Amino acid sequence: TFAQNTISALRADGTQLSTETIEGVPLFGDAFGGLVTLSYSPAWGPGAGMAITRISGGADAPPWRYDPPVGPVPDYPSIAPTAAQGPDGTIYIVEDRLEEPAGYGDRGYVVGLDGRTGAVKFQVLLPLTTWIFTPPMGSCEASTPSFNGSAAVGHIAIGADGAAYFELSTWHQSWAPVCVPPPPCPDPLARDLVGLFTDE
Repeated sequence: TFAQNTISALRADGTQLSTETIEGVPLFGDAFGGLVTLSYSPAWGPGAGMAITRISGGADAPPWRYDPPVGPVPDYPSIAPTAAQGPDGTIYIVEDRLEEPAGYGDRGYVVGLDGRTGAVKFQVLLPLTTWIFTPPMGSCEASTPSFNGSAAVGHIAIGADGAAYFELSTWHQSWAPVCVPPPPCPDPLARDLVGLFTDE
């Protein structure tokens, strides 16, 4: 179930032309006279989406919907709330695809969609962020495995040359947990010296 909102089309003088209920939130008016929206689940909120949808516009660019590949968590919102359209109609989005149910191991992609049809034109794997855990020091074991994650991506912008630009941030951490041995437990077989005296 997706969150729903109502949008209205207005003339320049404020006259209302139409009203329509959409899934999610508007992202931008596209190059073909339509509206591109980000669908999201109320359970996750609008911070990330689960589908890109195009509505309205002319007959040469009909409505379409793009759903990212389904991972181990079917309702995982993998689409970042940033998108832009180039002068050739290509829509650029960023996906963070979860590959492990426990949350260890996701991959980030920049995906290019055909603005007329919603078909995938290309996808580019982003550099990975890494967390490397070396064997722990001490008597306990590491509680978290080593894993990779998606790079953090800022807002997408279209440059004067028509290319898509965005800020990319990665980090790489490596450490060994230091486990302090627990204090010794009382000996369950500890013995006490008991003296028994009798009065004469």
